[in-house]
Amino acid sequence: MTAEVTGEQLREHYVGWAQDEGVTLDPSDLALIDRLVTATDFARDLEHKLATVGAVLLTAHGTEKANPLLAASRSQAELTAKLVTVLDRRIGDAAADDVPNRGGVQPFATRGPYAPSKTGTDDEPVATSRRPARTPRKRAR
Repeated sequence: MTAEVTGEQLREHYVGWAQDEGVTLDPSDLALIDRLVTATDFARDLEHKLATVGAVLLTAHGTEKANPLLAASRSQAELTAKLVTVLDRRIGDAAADDVPNRGGVQPFATRGPYAPSKTGTDDEPVATSRRPARTPRKRAR
């Protein structure tokens, strides 16, 4: 993550890009942008602290260990990258003329190769034979 980019600059970028494309941001998009701003600013603060303290700390026993801020900084950088990817995709898809096929299943759609005659939900009995339920054997005494 570059130290020059602030969260507010990212907010201006995404809001401006959406306005240029004619996309109206819904509340979930705005919440993602707010989270991106927070994550970016927090990652910048962690990077500044790491620069002053260092990546390696000395324990009370004199051994070296990794600074816990490294893991926090890494996780904030990953979160920022994921949020940027999601926002880029959402605004890009909303601005596109054709809706991209991202896979998945339509809500309330029938999944799988089911035909109405084979589901057993209609009034006709199911043609498949069922085996009797398995009963546990009695223990020998």
